[in-house]
Amino acid sequence: MQFSVQTQAFYGAGLNFGDALPSDAVSITEDQTNKFYKAVNSGCYIYLIDGVLTASEARPDNYHSWDSENNTWILTDGAAEQQKQDQIASAENEKENRVNAALQDISVLQLKLQAGRTLTSDETTRLNTVLDYIDAVTAIDTSTAPDITWPELSV
Repeated sequence: MQFSVQTQAFYGAGLNFGDALPSDAVSITEDQTNKFYKAVNSGCYIYLIDGVLTASEARPDNYHSWDSENNTWILTDGAAEQQKQDQIASAENEKENRVNAALQDISVLQLKLQAGRTLTSDETTRLNTVLDYIDAVTAIDTSTAPDITWPELSV
């Protein structure tokens, strides 16, 4: 078996890859094949250090990229900005889902009020609690994502 750091790929022994075999492909033992196969499938990067193939720590997340010069995972400024924007978008989605779930929870009470019916004191308390919860959720500043403490609906 051979392994290429450049392509992070394995190449079977005895197969003819012709010009498709990367120039950096090196022969590896069966133990190395098993070790590096598990490492690659766990998000690790295989690199050479002092001529020895070595597995990195697992990639922290999809925003990190491999820095071949320093043999480490890095978070570029652009990737950090994308991560922040994705976290904000996720928080906005969570905010919308929480408000929609709360509105669904009180829809029968709203229907009763629209029909001119009187709510019981328990129903009024529940309605006010849910409306207070909706106010608390809508007041969340999603630009602080992922550091958001979401309010709990206590009904």
